Amino acid sequence: MLTLAFALLASPVHAAVDADGDGYDSAVDCDDSDPTVNPSAVEAIDGVDNDCNGLVDDIGGGGDADGDGYSPGAGDCDDGDRSVNPGATEVCDGRDNDCDARVDEGVPPHTWYADADADAFGDPATSLTQCSPPAGYVVDNTDCDDGNASVHPGAPEVDGDGIDQDCDGTDPGGTGSDTGDTGTGSDTGSTADTGSGADTATDDTGGPSAADTHALCATTPAAALPFAGALAAVAAFARRRRR
Repeated sequence: MLTLAFALLASPVHAAVDADGDGYDSAVDCDDSDPTVNPSAVEAIDGVDNDCNGLVDDIGGGGDADGDGYSPGAGDCDDGDRSVNPGATEVCDGRDNDCDARVDEGVPPHTWYADADADAFGDPATSLTQCSPPAGYVVDNTDCDDGNASVHPGAPEVDGDGIDQDCDGTDPGGTGSDTGDTGTGSDTGSTADTGSGADTATDDTGGPSAADTHALCATTPAAALPFAGALAAVAAFARRRRR
């Protein structure tokens, strides 16, 4: 015991020192190599605990939770998001990025296109212009049929079905060009009706009437009629008897 006591008395005592000369020794100075950091320093927005109170950038109370260099007391309007602080650049996203109490000021909006069939391809004919996308709208505008989720650029093509599934303007194997929006191509199947010609049939299928026979006799040479010679002889005999 006596030996231990003498050893302790003989050991040198290491006193705290003020290496940076700021008036605070290493016992209380949280960075004794920087004279701007000590318990009496003024906190600054620099990512450093200037006043050695265990908080960083705690101007006005509270630290810098998101590590963006700004505490709520220094004007950070969202201390849970590093991209939002007084030094950030405003972008078109429906948020106040630079904490100036204005949203999307000075930045151009985007054009969004309706995606009614939810296939991630938008209808070029239906659009809205604003910063944030409205529900049911996308940035793409290449859908040729926004009412059919199986029709869009890159979709598998079914040849010859009259539908342009991949929106390339054609339907391989089909008849005629297919413009895609409704899936119907041009109709090349109909031809002019050539079946109706002049009517060569005769309506009169009955035998000749008496009038027809008399007219025939009056207009047909005697030599061409049957029994012409016999008729002529009978007529001559009748004339002789009358004399």
